[in-house]
Amino acid sequence: MKKMLPFLFVSLLSSTAFSQATKGANLILVKAVGYDQVLTALLDKGYFIRKKDTELFTASTEPRRLKNGSTYVIRVRVKDSTAYLSGEVFTEYVHFADDKYVPAVNKGMGGNPEKESFKRVNEFAESLGGTIDYRKQ
Repeated sequence: MKKMLPFLFVSLLSSTAFSQATKGANLILVKAVGYDQVLTALLDKGYFIRKKDTELFTASTEPRRLKNGSTYVIRVRVKDSTAYLSGEVFTEYVHFADDKYVPAVNKGMGGNPEKESFKRVNEFAESLGGTIDYRKQ
């Protein structure tokens, strides 16, 4: 039982942090970070950079697969020492859209591709260590 307490504590902390995200949020702001810091952190977490613009301080990652088979990308913009992070998820079940990439959003049930991709973007945002704010774009 004593061996499980640290695991339960960490699980509780991580679920509490994620639950603070505004329902319907699709944009995560991380304050007090720089462009190079964000790109280095992405690389350190195993992401590959697909595109970057060093004049506008924007970047996006290569697609990464979720457990349900969908793929997502992280989009970054850094302005005034604040990182604006969002995600897009490619999912086969979006039959009504010409472009099957849809925003990663904190809504719906767990396991839903939009929410799962938002969770991944949020986990990355938390790893940056700055103050986090959530917005609906």
